Amino acid sequence: MASNENYLILKLSDRKYPIPYNDRERLKKRAEGYTDEPGKIGGWKTSLVTIWKTTKALAIFRGQILAEYEIEDSIKLNREEKKVLLNLKEIKNSKYLDKVLDYKTTNPCSVLNTKNFQYK
Repeated sequence: MASNENYLILKLSDRKYPIPYNDRERLKKRAEGYTDEPGKIGGWKTSLVTIWKTTKALAIFRGQILAEYEIEDSIKLNREEKKVLLNLKEIKNSKYLDKVLDYKTTNPCSVLNTKNFQYK
C-alpha cells in the first residue's frame, strides 16, 4: 500500500554537466543545487512554501530515481539568482532507488505525493 507523503522531485540534467552516477557525494551536491562549475552556485528555482511541504526529496534523471534524501532544516538562498540551495542527507537503501518514475513535468523542482507515484 502506498504511503501518503510529499516528495520534492529534483530532475537532474546532463545538458551542461554529466550525471555523477558513481560518486554519491557529487550526486548529492548536484541534488542540493550546486554545479560542477567553479565559482557558479546554481540552485533550484522554487519557493520556500514548496520546500516547506516536504521533508524528503528524490533525485531523478530521465525518470530513473538516483537517490532519496531527507531535507535538512537549513537551506541557503541565492538571492541574486532567486534560487534555493538545499541541505540534504542521503537515505541509504531507499526502496525507490533505481525505479523509473513516470512523471511528466517540465518543472525541474516540484512536489509529488507518493499516492501519485507511477512507474514505467
